[in-house]
Amino acid sequence: MPFMASFVFDSAKYLREEDSAIAQAPATVSVLEEYEEQLSRSRLRLKFSDSKNRLLDAILKDDYAMMSTNNALLGETHGGFLGPLKNLLQANLGVYFSQGKMVCTTHIALLDLGLDDETLTTTSLDDLGPYLHDRSEGYGQYMGLLMRSLGVEAPVEVSTNSITVTPLGYRDLKGKRFYESMARQVSPLEPSVGLRLMAILARINTARIIAPQVASADSVATFKIQFLSLFHAASCLDDLLQEERGGRFLHNDAIDQICTVLGTDAVARVRGHYHLRNVLVHYRVAKRRRHLLSTNLPLSGLVEAHTDGASRTAIASDVEVGLASVAAGLGSLMPRTLTPRGTL
Repeated sequence: MPFMASFVFDSAKYLREEDSAIAQAPATVSVLEEYEEQLSRSRLRLKFSDSKNRLLDAILKDDYAMMSTNNALLGETHGGFLGPLKNLLQANLGVYFSQGKMVCTTHIALLDLGLDDETLTTTSLDDLGPYLHDRSEGYGQYMGLLMRSLGVEAPVEVSTNSITVTPLGYRDLKGKRFYESMARQVSPLEPSVGLRLMAILARINTARIIAPQVASADSVATFKIQFLSLFHAASCLDDLLQEERGGRFLHNDAIDQICTVLGTDAVARVRGHYHLRNVLVHYRVAKRRRHLLSTNLPLSGLVEAHTDGASRTAIASDVEVGLASVAAGLGSLMPRTLTPRGTL
């Protein structure tokens, strides 16, 4: 969801300034007015934090919203004399896996939707589906308009026969017990940090495993998803270390693992390509770099123009190494029980 939200939100804002005809179309107006707040919140999940707040404050806010709505949306609330005991024993955290690696949880999925606190606390799970369906139709209408304006023919029927995706595994857990286990390993004084590290690991594994399968015919899409996932994961981990200075909340093992990840040469090089990150997100090429574009290069030389000449192949190689480094480092901090129990 964060990647789709970013594409819809940022491309619509770009077109509003560059192409008045598309900007005035009803589909674009809906995206920029009716859906802007949710898209903006979901888009910020690319960075794992709210840019308007300090990182730790954003973690606490997201954690509070997730914990306060989890039982209402994802689990049945029991009443009566034994109600509290049943609620305690009930599994209310779903964890999903691909190739044995955690790629998402029900809590992370809720946060990535970009819903506001009021919607989260007042909408039932039965009503949430139709609510999101209606908004997804609006996003689809805008993307259809954009494709037509670019001369891209949208398929009448989408076939999945050519896409081979590894079956997803799952495991249902008791959220409270799981997060307590995470806290003991990662952040005894601030348990919600564990949720943020899980979100980073899930995004990294999704970029490594799911993206190449779903976008197997589009190497550019895979590159963009993987590059941005690594760039923002590394930036978030660095921000977390800055918050940690003075021994505020992270366990020493967590600090060591994060430092090792950020010290990887490939990760450091990707973090240095912030100009490439900006153009991949906002679609605006700076005037001083336009002369560097070339129709003789893939993507018209967009990558080379924003990385001092480094090719997409070279950047992709660093991204692959960096993703593996983050996955190994954060994976070592997860509870040992984080393995699938069944297949969807």
